Amino acid sequence: MVVWGNGGCGGDGNSNSKFLGWLASYGYLAIASGRPGGSGSTTAKMMTDSIDFAVKVAGTGRYANVDATKIFASGFSCGGVEAMAQSWDSRVSTIGVISSGLLTNYTAASTFTKPVLYAIGGSGDVAYNNVSTCHVPKKNPTAN
Repeated sequence: MVVWGNGGCGGDGNSNSKFLGWLASYGYLAIASGRPGGSGSTTAKMMTDSIDFAVKVAGTGRYANVDATKIFASGFSCGGVEAMAQSWDSRVSTIGVISSGLLTNYTAASTFTKPVLYAIGGSGDVAYNNVSTCHVPKKNPTAN
């Protein structure tokens, strides 16, 4: 299952419908923050609300095939920041940060305890410095 935060924290839940539809075509439940055609801004709490909903309905009715033990919280730009806010939610297994970062907080990534997918644009991307300079601990290849 994927919970998605839109770029600019935009309130239109359809703003990434092609990408999320593509994910759904592989059998993933994809939930975007905001309502279709909506306006305004989304928040990290809205993403948490999506997780709450998905966990509640997983395994029932038309959501019978939804596995609430595999939640990927992800987003683009501001939505990536909303996704990072889910990193402390025990129900979330993986975080996705697409062209996003935590502004001047270069050490937050060292506190993450679950897998994080970083997808960054080139040096012209406004979030490039935020992600490319963060201090992510290297996994010890000899650790168990």
